[in-house]
Amino acid sequence: MTPEPLKIVLIVDATNQHQIRAFLQQLNHNEIELLSVVIEESDSCLALPQEVDIIVLVVSTLDSHAFTLVNQVRHAYALPLVVIGNTQDQTIICEVFRRGVQEYLNQDQVTASRLLQTLQSAYARWQWFKQHNAVLQCCCSSVDKHATLNNTLAQSLKTHFAANTFSTFHQIVAQANDAIAIIDLQGYYIEQNLMHRLLLGYSDAELAGKTPAIHFGDQVFRAIYQELVQNDYCYREVISRTKDGKLLHVELKAFTVRDFQNQPICYVGIKKDITERKLVSSILTQRDRLLEGVAAATNQLLTTKDFTEAMCLALATLGEAVKVNRVYIFENHIHPHTGEPLMSQRFEWTDSTVTPEINNPKLQNLAYMDFFPRWYQTLAAGKLVRGLVKDFPESEKKILEPQDIISILIVPIFIEEKFWGFIGFDECRYQRQWTEAEESILIAVAGSIGGAIVRRRTEDALSKSEIRNRALLDAIPDVMFRISKDGDLLDFNGSRNFDLYVPESDLLGKKLTDFLPQTVSRKIMSSIKQALTCREMQLIEYQLPISGKIHDYEARIVVCGEDEVVSIVRDISDRKRGEIELRKSKEAIEFVSKAKSEFLATMSHELRTPLNAILGLSQILHQEIFGALNAKQKEYINCIYGSGEHLLTLINDILDLSKVEAGKEELTLALIQVHELCESCLSIVGDRALKKGLQLMREIDPQATCCFADERRVKQMLLNLLTNAIKFTPAGKVTLRVQKVPQGITFTVSDTGIGIAPEHIQLLFQPFKQLDSRCNRQYEGTGLGLALTRKLARLHGGNVTVKSTLGKGSDFTLLLPDYPQYALPAEDCNNDQNQQVSSFFNYSPRILIGDNNHNSLILGYLKAIGYEVKQVKTQDFLSQVRDFKPRLILLDSQLSDCVIITLVQHLQQDPQLQTIPVVIMTETIEACDCFLAAGVKECLSKPIGIAQLESLLMRYLN
Repeated sequence: MTPEPLKIVLIVDATNQHQIRAFLQQLNHNEIELLSVVIEESDSCLALPQEVDIIVLVVSTLDSHAFTLVNQVRHAYALPLVVIGNTQDQTIICEVFRRGVQEYLNQDQVTASRLLQTLQSAYARWQWFKQHNAVLQCCCSSVDKHATLNNTLAQSLKTHFAANTFSTFHQIVAQANDAIAIIDLQGYYIEQNLMHRLLLGYSDAELAGKTPAIHFGDQVFRAIYQELVQNDYCYREVISRTKDGKLLHVELKAFTVRDFQNQPICYVGIKKDITERKLVSSILTQRDRLLEGVAAATNQLLTTKDFTEAMCLALATLGEAVKVNRVYIFENHIHPHTGEPLMSQRFEWTDSTVTPEINNPKLQNLAYMDFFPRWYQTLAAGKLVRGLVKDFPESEKKILEPQDIISILIVPIFIEEKFWGFIGFDECRYQRQWTEAEESILIAVAGSIGGAIVRRRTEDALSKSEIRNRALLDAIPDVMFRISKDGDLLDFNGSRNFDLYVPESDLLGKKLTDFLPQTVSRKIMSSIKQALTCREMQLIEYQLPISGKIHDYEARIVVCGEDEVVSIVRDISDRKRGEIELRKSKEAIEFVSKAKSEFLATMSHELRTPLNAILGLSQILHQEIFGALNAKQKEYINCIYGSGEHLLTLINDILDLSKVEAGKEELTLALIQVHELCESCLSIVGDRALKKGLQLMREIDPQATCCFADERRVKQMLLNLLTNAIKFTPAGKVTLRVQKVPQGITFTVSDTGIGIAPEHIQLLFQPFKQLDSRCNRQYEGTGLGLALTRKLARLHGGNVTVKSTLGKGSDFTLLLPDYPQYALPAEDCNNDQNQQVSSFFNYSPRILIGDNNHNSLILGYLKAIGYEVKQVKTQDFLSQVRDFKPRLILLDSQLSDCVIITLVQHLQQDPQLQTIPVVIMTETIEACDCFLAAGVKECLSKPIGIAQLESLLMRYLN
């Protein structure tokens, strides 16, 4: 028949209900039935359900309130009571039992199985007491009913009932699950049950005439016996020795059994084997102590600034927590010559019983392979070295035993996945066996130490970097200001040689508007706002009067964080003065060059007119129209004509060069058939090559079909290169090689002539320069041909380059650029398209600028540096943009805000125009937000400097 489950009521305070309730719910419902949970509150009545078997009372603290609650429950309900608390004080626990509690459990040691066993034991013992009391009451009642009987009969009845009661008690003891023994009033064993025999191993005969001192010891038993005599109850956790000598931790509950006249009959002791619980508790206590020590050591590593001090404190904390005699750290390093691994002791802690070895020179630069080869392989693999030194190899024992080390644990330290060293723990008192829990915790400690070392390295590197950066900052002639978006000066770093506008003490914490002129502060604030909006560097220039002189400054404003910028300011006064001087010199040189070129261009007519007469008259005389000429006269006439032709060529070259330098040369661009161009040039110089016995070769790339250029000027350039090659080639060959390259088409003239020395190549393209006097005597020429050829090539957007080896020959390469977007297939190269192609060839980035008189300077500057610029009117704005196809639009804020926003919005709505960047030039920053919201890319604050304008062009036109 299945027994009924115990019906439990749980009485708890508000802070402890969940843990015990969870244990009860884990138990088998056939054994335990939790009827209800009563939350105890002060000054409240406890109402329990009916049919309760046992009450479990959980209290946070065994204080006066808890004892009052125990009394309240005991007087209100005649039920067995089990108390669960948090104290291990034996005096307090005995007081609990004295108040009628059946069992007491420490809350930290409660498990589900132990709780079940305690409840069943308490209930069984309660049932026995209940039955015993009933028998005694029956006995007393019967004696009272027969009070008329004589005293002898009454005494006989009482003895009979007492005998029956003791018999019943004997049966309960024999069948109990706990180890129970009965001793007489003198302390000698009377009876023990089966569980008691199994627990201690003694038979009934072996305990006969013996006291519990046989297994408790005399001193412990006397203390227990005296407490029983005085208090009728004793609760203790004691050590008991079994018959075979094994020591057990035993929980003892002993009480006095009295008869109906309240006279002591005997003493009953209930014993429980708690050895396993004690072992677990000891392990947990040791683990908790170790974890607390590890936490404290880790905290010291993190919070102590001095690294050496932090390590020493951490090792001391670990040594006390692990309860060893010595803790130390060794670092690995490499022998500088042999490369073998070495180890050196860096830190050490010892207790008072061990001699420190931190200053022992023998523990420095130890070679692993000579002393501990096994250690290196094991530790480098991430494993531990542990155990009793007596079990270690002889070579290791010779080193460890003189240090009195009995047991050792070595844990590797890894940094960035490399074996850095190890931490060691020495036990010098007994043969200690290391548990898995200890090893796991100490492995974590090694990780914390590795982290501390990494942090130390990082801090050292940061410190060195900070010192280096500070030195660099001090050496930089610039001043750096950290400024908030509202213009507050947060910090600055100034050069010692930098003149500040106001004293250093008046800078920090002030707004820019507090100490800078209004125009300058507004300009800087506008750039700060622009930088934070576009997240791009802003470059501005401004002037400030310092010590009676105007200083020019250049500021680069860079975003730093969400709402801060860094302004790097440089004094450019010297540079500005230098630029002015250079500009004046440049203007003077340009004036002289322009005057020369204009003079030569003007003299064109005056020079050509007499030359025409000389050439014409010499030709007429050579034809003998006005009479015959003798041989000498013909010779002179031919000399006059040849000299005139040479002079005319010289004048043409000078005039062409002057026109190019003066910017008056205009190219007539067209599609040119490359093959026809090359054949024409080769045929012109063919006779000259034939007279010198030279081979004239050609290599034309089939893909080089046509090019965009001025045909007359290209032919002039090729003839100059071919003529020079033939002139300076005594024997061999001259080759014209044409190739199609990604940049366009190259025409390379190669020869096997005299070559050019490296130091003379730089003179080749300077006007009127010959290489040396010897060449001047041997070869005719003015030195203008190559200079004019390079200038004409660059006028086309190309160039002329040279490679030469003295005595072996030269290669002159003419590059004419190609624009793929306008290139045509070979079959489409016809003269009908020349006009259209010519209009595209001189392509340069186009900029559309607002029609405003104030923009004339910017307009002139942009044209001067090669941009195609057009002024636009607000009427029919979109049509002008579509026709001109600009890559950038500059508008002036002198147009009304509404007009600018409307124009920009129209651009944004056109898919073909919405990618064109629009930049507004403004004197105020108030309207910038609405401009940027409408689609404007950027707002520039007037006045606009050249550096600011060039920065803008680099951003949008690259």
